[in-house]
Amino acid sequence: MKNKDQINVLIVEDEAMIASMIQGFLFELGIKKVEWVNSINMFKQEYSSNIDLVILDINLGKGEEGFAMAKIIGESHQTPYFFLTSYQDQETIAKASSFGPIDYIIKPFSRIDIFKAIELHLKNYRPNGANKDFMLIRDKGMDVKVIFNEITLIKSDNVYLEVHLENGEILLHRNTLAGIMELLPNNFLHVHRSYVVNVNKVSSFTTTQLFLGEVDVPISKSYREIVKSSLE
Repeated sequence: MKNKDQINVLIVEDEAMIASMIQGFLFELGIKKVEWVNSINMFKQEYSSNIDLVILDINLGKGEEGFAMAKIIGESHQTPYFFLTSYQDQETIAKASSFGPIDYIIKPFSRIDIFKAIELHLKNYRPNGANKDFMLIRDKGMDVKVIFNEITLIKSDNVYLEVHLENGEILLHRNTLAGIMELLPNNFLHVHRSYVVNVNKVSSFTTTQLFLGEVDVPISKSYREIVKSSLE
């Protein structure tokens, strides 16, 4: 894992004041290599495999060019990124979640919001081949070490996730299902637009539902074949 002063961060933001503020926050955090671009054309010129993290505004100018750039990231180097936006409506959140960001930060934000997103990314970073049996989840302002095998299911609730544990505890974590799937091992399966389950905890299933003890989880039609092949 790279040290903070070795990380290359690319900020994509069309408001110079906001970009400058984020850059200042990153410098405070000890991150020294920070670049800023304000358009999709500049992004295409600057984005490369050397970038370790992208901070991506969804709305550049009059459009949603942030989604177009997220698609470029997903189709090329798959660099981790998080979205910035002033929108909190379900449609925008659902669309943003489908791209798989590591976080979704609402404007106006504070330095703490940026710190949390980056610190959690660094702590959960796993080089290829690394065997890690836990991840850190920020719940109620505290970093909680969660063992993967203790998670039964994860449910999406607006901009937060409910992480359900075997002991009945539910942690609230600000992330998306697509984002957290990047951190989870292969025994976690996306079965519905709102649910990810630990297949090791599934006691039985039908074509439309999974049962984890006394808890039932719906299976979306689009996921049925994947679920069937994973569990049989």
